[in-house]
Amino acid sequence: MDGINASVSRHLGLALKGADKTEHGRCRMTLKADKGRSGVHIDPAFYSGILYLSRPEDCARPGAGGTDFFRHKRTGLERVPANGAELAASGYADLDTLVGDVVNKDTTQAGKWERVMRVPMRFNRLVLFSPWQFHNAAPGFGTDAESARLVMLLFFGRAAG
Repeated sequence: MDGINASVSRHLGLALKGADKTEHGRCRMTLKADKGRSGVHIDPAFYSGILYLSRPEDCARPGAGGTDFFRHKRTGLERVPANGAELAASGYADLDTLVGDVVNKDTTQAGKWERVMRVPMRFNRLVLFSPWQFHNAAPGFGTDAESARLVMLLFFGRAAG
């Protein structure tokens, strides 16, 4: 993990570490038949990353699960506002209320979201993005550990210094 943390820090020009109380560096396998417990969400981090580890031949299958990004239909938001002006424009008085009413309330309500982009899965591709963007894993695939969607989850916090 030290090598991944150092490489991402170098590429972004920021001192980063694994975010506290996250699954930074953990791998997740998802079969086609698996159903996730959450839906569209945000992450408790400074930066989020997904490293795709599935075999190239499995990534090449039609619809192979990359990462999806969404717009919340009712509010038109694609992410949690980044500053006070954006928050005021959203019509919410504070971030906690917005997150509760938009993300937490609608996370598993597919009809409340519109997919705006899918980053395709490619072996060894690292996708870095703002954790405040509304996102979710694309559907899993495969029938066993060899053919399943396999990713490494990365949640970065700022390192001291």
